[in-house]
Amino acid sequence: MSLLSRSSVAAGAVAAAPPPATGGAGGGRAPLRSPLALGALAAVQAVVGSLLTVVAPVVAVWIAATDTGATWVEAVRVAADAWLLAHHTGIAVPGGQLAVVPLGLTLVVGGWSWAAGRRLAIALGLSAATSGTPPAEPVTGGPARAARRAVVTYAAAYGLLAAVVSLLAASPVARPLSGQALAGGAVLAGLVSGAAVLHTWRTAGRSRPWSVVADRLRVPAALRRVLPAALLATAGWVGAGALLLAAALAVHGGDVTAAHRALDPGVLGGAGLVAAQLLLLPTLVVWAAAWLAGPGFVVGEGTVVSPAVVELGPVPALPVLGALPDPLGTAGWAVLVGPVLLGVLAGRRLLRDRGGAPGGWAAAGRDVALTGLVTGGLAAVLAWVASGPAGPGRLAEVGPQGWAVGAAVGVEVAVGCAVALGVAALRAR
Repeated sequence: MSLLSRSSVAAGAVAAAPPPATGGAGGGRAPLRSPLALGALAAVQAVVGSLLTVVAPVVAVWIAATDTGATWVEAVRVAADAWLLAHHTGIAVPGGQLAVVPLGLTLVVGGWSWAAGRRLAIALGLSAATSGTPPAEPVTGGPARAARRAVVTYAAAYGLLAAVVSLLAASPVARPLSGQALAGGAVLAGLVSGAAVLHTWRTAGRSRPWSVVADRLRVPAALRRVLPAALLATAGWVGAGALLLAAALAVHGGDVTAAHRALDPGVLGGAGLVAAQLLLLPTLVVWAAAWLAGPGFVVGEGTVVSPAVVELGPVPALPVLGALPDPLGTAGWAVLVGPVLLGVLAGRRLLRDRGGAPGGWAAAGRDVALTGLVTGGLAAVLAWVASGPAGPGRLAEVGPQGWAVGAAVGVEVAVGCAVALGVAALRAR
């Protein structure tokens, strides 16, 4: 049982106990019943837990590597830098900056925030497991205000702690950017923990928190209508990138193995190198999805990797880059059919949500444009997160360009969506 769970049980016991016979200044509620205290405590737990998840294996490798000249302080700093990179925090290095996000590690630290959000929901009595029969409209008044205060406090405290970690991890060789640590930590923690609180609230059998939040934010009805279709297309696009990356690794597995052996990292170094590449796999999935959309990605200034053109110079010494695809020439543009087919699936989802009726041409055109716009925006954000400088010199530009990928995916999905709705409209006529 976590500390937050124990605090919620203790809070329930305090609430059930009779009031003391004598008055006094201590008649207020217990500190751990306060959303602010719960949010701050959850932030400390998540930061310490996720940081130890990264620090522990790095220090273990340092202990096992008896021939290393690094100190344990330097090993901890390297682990802290990796933890900060997972929060999209840039690391200033001599002559440049390192800011490529290991999205695999981001998923790990995000998991801690998800667990913290679930514990917050339980501690605040938002789960059926602790609150019994839910009221008719729980996402209003006190419960909603308490959840909002807890999540905001959690995000703010998490961001401040991330900034403290960046200050402690600074060295003459690598200096994390504290402002980005503050912003990246707060945004990641707030989004993930807030989603976890709403998810726990919804699965507790209560009214639909997502809908209530959309109502309070005054999200237009048209945007809410196309959001499921856009999410479907985005998920399909990322899934297609994962399949493409798996196929590339299968085809070029020999090149990847040869590049790994050429580095001769040793047993411990090889294990660390493999672990680092595994944490980068989700980032490479977005790169593969960007290739599938057409714009592709770069692995250094003056390079391009797209379906039709592959121009490379010296690339980073990362064995997994041995799976970079070969150019397909003009036939490579045939891969653009994939995102268009995802647009067709999105259009079919729109039709299903409409009960099979395509509606008028004006309404259908608006839904097509909005679906492409939302999908393109999500793709642009993913591409932006998966790109950034990887060091000084030529490595100042690595990954896909967010605006180019977003525009391409948006247009392709909109075309497929228009085809699906157009065919449905012709059949209806």
